[in-house]
Amino acid sequence: MIDLRSDTLTQPTEAMREAMYKAEVGDDGRTNPNGVGEDPTVYALETFASNLTGKEAALFCNSGTMANYISLLSYCKRGDKVLLSRKSHIFRSEKAPFMKGLFGLIPVFYEENNYGIPDLNSIEQIIDSEDIKVICLENTHNYYGGTCIPLDTLQEISLLAIKKAIPLFMDGARIFNASVALNNSLKELCMPVDSLTFCLSKGLGAPVGSLVCGKSTFINKARSVRKLLGGNMRQSGIIAAAGIEALQNYRVRLMEDHRKTRMLTEKLRLNSLVTIDLNKVQTNIITVDFSQSGIKSNQIEKDLFRRGLAVKRMDESCIRLTMYADINKRQISEAAEILNKYIFEIS
Repeated sequence: MIDLRSDTLTQPTEAMREAMYKAEVGDDGRTNPNGVGEDPTVYALETFASNLTGKEAALFCNSGTMANYISLLSYCKRGDKVLLSRKSHIFRSEKAPFMKGLFGLIPVFYEENNYGIPDLNSIEQIIDSEDIKVICLENTHNYYGGTCIPLDTLQEISLLAIKKAIPLFMDGARIFNASVALNNSLKELCMPVDSLTFCLSKGLGAPVGSLVCGKSTFINKARSVRKLLGGNMRQSGIIAAAGIEALQNYRVRLMEDHRKTRMLTEKLRLNSLVTIDLNKVQTNIITVDFSQSGIKSNQIEKDLFRRGLAVKRMDESCIRLTMYADINKRQISEAAEILNKYIFEIS
């Protein structure tokens, strides 16, 4: 089975496993007099992350979902309004912050173009008329196929947020992919936002974990929220060690994923019934649109699985193919062959 559902399937490297074995650990659920966790390897990872992103501090969390929840709940209370993309991962997949029976935040949606780029006029009009507690961005944007928000757009949104004194938060689960694709440093892409999260266990390849990064006061509050959500971990330096290893040479690592994504795209034989918007193939995700074929994506997902190719359904007519470290050239060719044969048969 060739599994292209997600880069969360990336396996840890031998170097990561070795680092985990040798990790110095402590109780990250307890803080020292300086307010930081007592696990030395977790603290080293948090320091590394804050330096990379240019933020004052960072907090290690067990998942991206947990990190995003912690971030929103550090800014908001029940009934507060959050401005975000209607297709954002936080709203569509993680959901809990906006469920009345759970955290009870109120979503407000800005307009965006076909590539997930927020409309500045829409944001400005909403924050002028609504009591928005935090503005959320997603970079790269998962449901638009891994598209990137350019630095100049981030800076313009930041100016609008500053004008209204509204915090700007970024779900940067794949922000490293955006950094590589846009050829901007990580610090440049993180500078316009007040806080962000990023994931270690997608293309970076670590087995577990995400980071929240921001001002020290924000991270102190986030640490308290993490405890309330049951997110405190004890000798978590064992998994943090793999995260440190993952951050060492991320640019080379992700450039390879992007190269393989282009390779697969070029091998696919498309037609008027099955298409790819090449402008959306910016990072490590390919969105294949079957809308003109009349076949629903849940059926396509099943058909391809039976042929040895696992893909992810994105909506009623689109599937996602995602590249990561463990996919090799032979598997790319085989995946293209399976998909091309299927496209030919349904056309």
